[in-house]
Amino acid sequence: MTRDQEAFLEVLNRHQVEYAIIGGKAVQSYGSSRKSDDLDVWINPTAENANKMVASVKDFIGAKLHPSDFTDNNIVFFGRDPYRIDIHKDVTGLGQFPDHYHDRVPVRTNEGTEFSVLSPKDLVASKKAARRAKDLRDVEYLEERVLGIRRQADRKINETQQRPLQKVDFEQFKQQIDLVEYAKDQGYIKDLQRSGGNSVSLYKADSGGKDRIVVYPRQGAEADIYFNPNDGADKGTVVQFQHRRGTGEWKDTIQSLQNYLGQMDNRVGRTIAQPVSPAPNHPAPTREQAVVRSFDLKPLSETNYLKSRGLSDETIKAPEFENAVFNRTYLDRNRGKQFVNTVFPIKNEQGTVAIIVRNDNIKIVDGPRGDGLWISNPKVIEPGGRADRMVIAESPIDAMSFHQLKPPAEGEKRIYLGTAGNLSSGAPDTVQKLVDKYQPRQIVMANDNDNAGIRNSINLVGRLRYSGVQESNNVQAHLNLPSPSQARLTVSVSHPDQATGKRRVQELTERFSTALNKNSPKDEPEARISVKSWQDNRTEFEVSMPNTRQNLIRTQNELVAAKGLQEVVSLKLPHNKDFTEDLQKGEKLNLTPLPSPMKQQAAPMLTPDVPKMAPKFDLPPAGMKR
Repeated sequence: MTRDQEAFLEVLNRHQVEYAIIGGKAVQSYGSSRKSDDLDVWINPTAENANKMVASVKDFIGAKLHPSDFTDNNIVFFGRDPYRIDIHKDVTGLGQFPDHYHDRVPVRTNEGTEFSVLSPKDLVASKKAARRAKDLRDVEYLEERVLGIRRQADRKINETQQRPLQKVDFEQFKQQIDLVEYAKDQGYIKDLQRSGGNSVSLYKADSGGKDRIVVYPRQGAEADIYFNPNDGADKGTVVQFQHRRGTGEWKDTIQSLQNYLGQMDNRVGRTIAQPVSPAPNHPAPTREQAVVRSFDLKPLSETNYLKSRGLSDETIKAPEFENAVFNRTYLDRNRGKQFVNTVFPIKNEQGTVAIIVRNDNIKIVDGPRGDGLWISNPKVIEPGGRADRMVIAESPIDAMSFHQLKPPAEGEKRIYLGTAGNLSSGAPDTVQKLVDKYQPRQIVMANDNDNAGIRNSINLVGRLRYSGVQESNNVQAHLNLPSPSQARLTVSVSHPDQATGKRRVQELTERFSTALNKNSPKDEPEARISVKSWQDNRTEFEVSMPNTRQNLIRTQNELVAAKGLQEVVSLKLPHNKDFTEDLQKGEKLNLTPLPSPMKQQAAPMLTPDVPKMAPKFDLPPAGMKR
């Protein structure tokens, strides 16, 4: 999958589009090595989903399409062969989109992007209906390698003779297999302390509690659902549970589930006619409620640790931090002593995926944080309302210290984010989703006062897109360290044509070169800039420089200006290492005044000929029909 195709899927996910990948890319996701460069996307052609597609395309290539483009029978496509993206509203051989959407299979790319593909059964049906030679080869692969259908050696699928598909009923697996019992059969142990109400917590004994799942049954005859509180992508029914813990081959997944069903005659199991329903007065908990139970989080009552960091009762009890800080007890059996730790949940779109555990001698992250962040209480902002300030710090305690140093003014709506240390690769995407949701008038970078903290700010600003500021879309950047002493900033500049691009890139490279090399020490190598790729609509250049504090500070300042975010982003370094130390030493904190509403105009309406964000392809900016 190309970088642009993967970026398109990320945009669809961000806008919560209902879609499933079909065609060759879907077959590849089931392990096939067959060549397929284009990306076929089947969408739900409802009015609501069409509006989401309009927003997605505008976000992706800047083109302004109409909702009717995603509800009619025509195919909308972007890009040029062979890497084209096709948007389908119906698929030959299949019924309506909602009839197949619930059977979709979650997949993740090597870069961590999640997307959904058509189920093997539905993919076979669509391929048989297409009846091209390559489709029939896909059918053969899917039936033999994924669905586990044995074929006679002398019998092949051709255009006039097709072998009927042996019934593999995923619904049968979901309905007849009790997920709790199945997990126990795979070596999981029920955690009596963390199970309760209508959820069951289980863990692998040899994983130190890291391989943990929470299961709860659904109402009526629907399937048991599970999730892994340590991995937001590990969730679903018994089918996904086995697939993630098996070989990753669908043929093996199906065989394992069929073998288990075959053994159930000698077990006490449930059938479709006897579904296990939740207890009457115990509604199924939400995922978040079950996660809180799984991590054994308790309401914040023990605040000694927070107070030892200089935080006051007023700050600890501030509305901004309600339900954002918890306690968790820990029994040290060797010492026979119980400790109460302070816990900060790390969340992404799915909810809590990990926790930060803090105490005098403890500073750990329990669970893989992935793209998660600590987020303060969003309820201080009315539903659909706008934040005045978004403050991004490295730790929740730094954010709380920032709050105490400079509390919100009367009426100011403020939200805090904590990255739990250095940025993960997915954290900027989660920050962007929160920026899109809360539309803060000002974004304060409040990272640590060291090189790592400044690099965090650079990479957050580099990926930031801000509504109404066109250059924040057109200029994207990322900083990495090829070696401890060397830093490299990669800048991607989108532009409507080569002439405009040449002028813009020349302006930016001259600005970076002048700023970085101004008054540099004679014995220090100068910053070097080189253009790495040049297309009709996008140019990429690199800035190589010594990894010094001066260069990093100058880089973040120039990047904010290059993206046109001077009125939006405030770069705030603490006097000491972090704002917690500033609080303890009684330092003062002054903030840049909030920009007036007049300075933040809404983004102008743009036609397909004048894209807000220049296309990511070497192609005309508007989507085309055929």
